Amino acid sequence: MKQMLARYPIGNPRRKWRQDNFVISLINPGPMGLEHAGEVAREKARRGVETAKDAGFNLAEFCWSSREVGLEMVRTAERVGLDVAYQDLLRFGGMGYRGRQNLSPEENDLDGILRDSAAWKCIKGLEIYDEPITEEQRKLARSMVDRAEEMRPGLFPSVISDAGYIDAVADEVDPVNVSFDLYPFGNWGGCCPPAEGQLDTFRFWEYLEIGRLAAKRIGAPYWFVYQGHALPYHPSFDVFTFAAARVMANAALLYGAKGLACYIECDGVLDPTTGGHGVYFEEQKELNRELAALGNTLMALECRRVIHDKSVREGTN
Repeated sequence: MKQMLARYPIGNPRRKWRQDNFVISLINPGPMGLEHAGEVAREKARRGVETAKDAGFNLAEFCWSSREVGLEMVRTAERVGLDVAYQDLLRFGGMGYRGRQNLSPEENDLDGILRDSAAWKCIKGLEIYDEPITEEQRKLARSMVDRAEEMRPGLFPSVISDAGYIDAVADEVDPVNVSFDLYPFGNWGGCCPPAEGQLDTFRFWEYLEIGRLAAKRIGAPYWFVYQGHALPYHPSFDVFTFAAARVMANAALLYGAKGLACYIECDGVLDPTTGGHGVYFEEQKELNRELAALGNTLMALECRRVIHDKSVREGTN
């Protein structure tokens, strides 16, 4: 007999925000950087959000957009019915963009954005902090999460960790979810092995386990940000295909991830010139369709252990 597994909202017991559906997120569907402005940038942003919706994402994260581009994406998301985690680099930090990470109290208008964002139905969260590496940054991230929770307890305050600082962020920020990013496919300063062996030698599986245990320790949902295309600033091997993105996403599911974010730079699932359907659109849409179909089941299950064969264990040691 088919039986529907019981599913309940999940969340850090010390935080107010709760996750009630499996999150399939896209970072970032529009032009990235404060230098992007004008009708061409706005049109690309509009197309990017529409493409994200068409591809089956249920959350769009606006991390490094100019105010003009960000607002255009919000207007489009409101129109097409796509949830948003919002950021305004000029009003609140810390996304690590050209000195905008550690804003002074006078510059950091988090209270203002918390008030203003309430006017938009689609804004379900804020991108609070990306990769707080230092103790000072983690202290600031925690204070911003605390403030967001105080003013808008139902809003999702996102903090994404660098892979090497998962435990520190979990313990010092006490975030609403444990989320980290990792992009192993590429020639990162010549440090990576040939493409076919990168996942086994890049500490990929080890980091997934560190994240799983950190999420379990603080009782928070576990999310993972995977690489969605060949990153331009660290030239990737020309054998990169969407199979690399798919295996990263599916691996995170094995470790109990309740949210997956596809990291792009207006490429991959999007066309980098127009924001329309990109080279991986159909493959990403199929993956998202599978994730959406599994969502209720994945939310109800708990990962207790992952066992690898000898070859993977040797590769990660």
